[in-house]
Amino acid sequence: MKKTLLLILIFCSFSIQAQIDFAKQIKKKDLDQIEFKSITTDNGDVIHGFFMNNLVVGPYMSHKANGIIEYKSYNKKHQIDGSVITFNQLDATVTLQNYRKGEPEGGAFQFKNGNITWAKTYEKGVPVEDNLGMYQANKANALNCVGDCLNGFGVKKNTKINSVTIGFFAFERTLYPALTTYNDNGQYFGQFIHGIREQFGVYKYPSGNRYIGFWKKGSQEGYGFFIDEEGKIIEKGYYKNGSLAISM
Repeated sequence: MKKTLLLILIFCSFSIQAQIDFAKQIKKKDLDQIEFKSITTDNGDVIHGFFMNNLVVGPYMSHKANGIIEYKSYNKKHQIDGSVITFNQLDATVTLQNYRKGEPEGGAFQFKNGNITWAKTYEKGVPVEDNLGMYQANKANALNCVGDCLNGFGVKKNTKINSVTIGFFAFERTLYPALTTYNDNGQYFGQFIHGIREQFGVYKYPSGNRYIGFWKKGSQEGYGFFIDEEGKIIEKGYYKNGSLAISM
């Protein structure tokens, strides 16, 4: 019986990894084919991101004239792949939604003025589960948690590092997508794998500066860029072990 249960847990763990191990992302070997662009459109939208053959790939940010700021990542097929983070200044909402191959897949949630308004799970672009029930009922199934912090959606406090995470969990570890606020008021929005910042995400520093890009094992790694509070690009390129390795 114990062996059977262990096999089930191992299988589930691999399934979670496969769902968020997005293929066809740009790699270091593609560097000579990629350029970074900052574009202001005729209607006043500002775009920052990486391009291959004049098509967007990798980390991308748009600040629209109407006040909506969106962060996302594109694969080599120019499909949205990973967490999409949207700040809507018109209605004061923040939305995190996971995409795979251009359509919603996995968790998604939205909050407004500190209150969670909805949380859902998508399959192939269609919502298949409402994940807000336990949270709204103020129930918990894990320590320092409101909601389902074992295998679902919830809000969890980590007393070891004094952080608070809103998002999805698997085996009590943070899963894509999620928002974590740290004790220095830094905030990370985006993808986690087994509780670690991984693949695409946005880190907002207490200074207001932001890193938009790829992560590996909790540190900046891959294509990304820093932007200051005023919208000026500070640096951009390819990161390794948390530092800019190749400037673009």
